[in-house]
Amino acid sequence: MSGFLDYIAGADLVTEKAVVLMQDRAVVGLSTWLLDAALAAEKANRELQFVTPPTSRVTHAVRTQLLVGGSRWVVQADSPYDGLTGVPLTWDGELFVPTGKAGRPRPSQHWLAPPDEIHANLQIVARVRHAAVESAVVGGATEFLFRELAGGPPAGWGTEEPVSQPWDIRELTQFCRRWAPRSSLLTVAGEGAASGVIDIDVRPAGLEETATIAIGYQGMETPLPEALFPAVRELAERFEVVSMFMLGIGGSADACLLPRFTGVADPVALVIGQDGRAAMGPEAAKAVEAGVATSIGHDTALWFPIGTGYCAPDWETFSTTMRRITIATAHHSGKPSTQKVEFTMPN
Repeated sequence: MSGFLDYIAGADLVTEKAVVLMQDRAVVGLSTWLLDAALAAEKANRELQFVTPPTSRVTHAVRTQLLVGGSRWVVQADSPYDGLTGVPLTWDGELFVPTGKAGRPRPSQHWLAPPDEIHANLQIVARVRHAAVESAVVGGATEFLFRELAGGPPAGWGTEEPVSQPWDIRELTQFCRRWAPRSSLLTVAGEGAASGVIDIDVRPAGLEETATIAIGYQGMETPLPEALFPAVRELAERFEVVSMFMLGIGGSADACLLPRFTGVADPVALVIGQDGRAAMGPEAAKAVEAGVATSIGHDTALWFPIGTGYCAPDWETFSTTMRRITIATAHHSGKPSTQKVEFTMPN
């Protein structure tokens, strides 16, 4: 066992295979303890596992930065289960592992039990590009999305949750500048039911700001594409949008993830930016003429409305749209159709 693992703040158990933390709280955020434990576990080739009661929920930042990255949320009910997938778990002496044989085990009955309330959540991943100049200011696209879609600007930002700094894009930019050329991963929170993370990366083409945001709504209806379009169109006029994807999914009213099955995420809309549009060649104009897409951002990007965010067949529309983009890109480049237009999707 690696010595430095013995001193992880907040770790309740360290084995040869896992770092285990007990999190007995209503909301588990991307705290310094979790981040430090995740880093230590990764360095030692161990799995981070955090254990909560069935009444807990986790923030969107924890979901996108830890759970999708290989950490496990263990919900301790009558019998433990995975809070993200519902897979029943058992402790094997080293870590929590799926119960039974390999394959696709039936989800836990606790996970399948309907929660008291389910509310519509909108998940957004938007990537914009800034010129790599000394005067560049990052965070503006994230602020715009919060204002237009979450009802107000972010309340604060930080490097963990809860956020520690009042929202100020110039201070945020100064932080990222000091950290460059390394990437900056920042947390952001709104006044209401909205939160997320911002990635600032230095790329050959410029500075890329990727905002991953979750917004909670009262009720079960996600905003339809036509309601979202004006904000996305203005975003594309103000910034160079590289890509954007929107999903609807059930969750809590504060946009946290519940340890229950709340439905399958369904697509709402996507945007491909200047690079993707150029890669499509003449087919981009044909998509606009056919009404499949709308030209936005001074004709630099394409908006594709997909569905309602709560209708599984919308994935067929999404697949058809992506197939068309893929074929158009391959035809224009003269390369095999395995080359795809790049865009970022929520996890």
